[in-house]
Amino acid sequence: MRVSERFRWTRWLFWCVVGLVALWIAWLGRAIWFPVSIAFMIATVLDPTVDRLENRGCPRGVATALVFMLFLVGATLAVVLLSPGISAQAAAISRDLSRLFPDPERPNLVPFTRDILVKLDAHPALRDAVLNAAREGTTHLSQTLNRASALMLAWAPNLMWFIVVPVLAFYTLNDYHRIYAKGILLVPRRHRQFAQELVAEISSLFGKYLRGLAAICTLLGISIAILLKAFGNDYWQLLGFLGGILYAVPVVGSLFTLCLVVLVTLVTEAPSKALMVGGALLVLTNGVFDQVVTPRIVGRQVGLHPILTILALLLGYQVWGIVGMLVAVPVAASIQAVVVHLIPKLGVDLELRPLEELQKTEAETRAEHLEAEETPLDQHFVLHAVVENVE
Repeated sequence: MRVSERFRWTRWLFWCVVGLVALWIAWLGRAIWFPVSIAFMIATVLDPTVDRLENRGCPRGVATALVFMLFLVGATLAVVLLSPGISAQAAAISRDLSRLFPDPERPNLVPFTRDILVKLDAHPALRDAVLNAAREGTTHLSQTLNRASALMLAWAPNLMWFIVVPVLAFYTLNDYHRIYAKGILLVPRRHRQFAQELVAEISSLFGKYLRGLAAICTLLGISIAILLKAFGNDYWQLLGFLGGILYAVPVVGSLFTLCLVVLVTLVTEAPSKALMVGGALLVLTNGVFDQVVTPRIVGRQVGLHPILTILALLLGYQVWGIVGMLVAVPVAASIQAVVVHLIPKLGVDLELRPLEELQKTEAETRAEHLEAEETPLDQHFVLHAVVENVE
């Protein structure tokens, strides 16, 4: 083996060992990555605003401090204004649920479901099927509550993250482009342009998705609260807040919100009113937001097919639970961007038109070509470009 080949293999072995050690250290410190990712998300969302101020002559540090201060003031005002009403309604709904579930640690859905089915005068076949689903749901709900309790106990002592995350987000926002540039420098020179284009597209996709999702969730939460307030629901503020947050989980979030609102209304009101509230909420979420608002604000930025979205949600839940579902869509969209960069023809938008329309376009193109045979040469050049565009 020649000296150059030996040196190349030695260098590859060195970097493999370094990579394995880095992965091992990252695994040991895996508890920090979730709050760190929150800080980077905040920086990604706020960076375009800072860039606009910087382009208008404002120094980066001053623009960062101004935008971040406005963000903190807005978040603090939202907490101060919303927390009293939400806390009071959460306590009230907790008292109502405690009467339905005497053991809150192991809630049994079967008696509650049986009472609702009796109130609705359900068919025996439907009643048996729903009760079987309630028995299975009781098991899954107990497991979910145990996981949530363990997660809350694990995060309760880490109150320092409420200080560390904003500070980390501020410094990340201030040096956002430096961090990006240093990462590009680690890529070999021959692949640097490709990596730069890819990272720019992915970071832009993440930013647009997060900003659009935040706007959609806020708007939907307000809309749900107004809708429930109009129907006289006593928990309109709490359910609107939960509905806005849960909508961040595509497909599953809106379905869970619908079930939650209907169940709460069934407990506190008549079945007819629960049916009316559920129908109105279904029109609002699935009719207005899913079909009109969300595709215009978020869907175009992500560009992910509904089938891929559902598969990404299922895979995200299997890998990382609820958190995996929250990040499944932008991660899947990023993977799609990588694949399209590697195989560009997969990114071509195929327009499948009826055969008659295609034949008409072909006939028009031939007619223009025959007409252009009697025109000067420069017109032939224009026609050639037109034909190539059509093809």
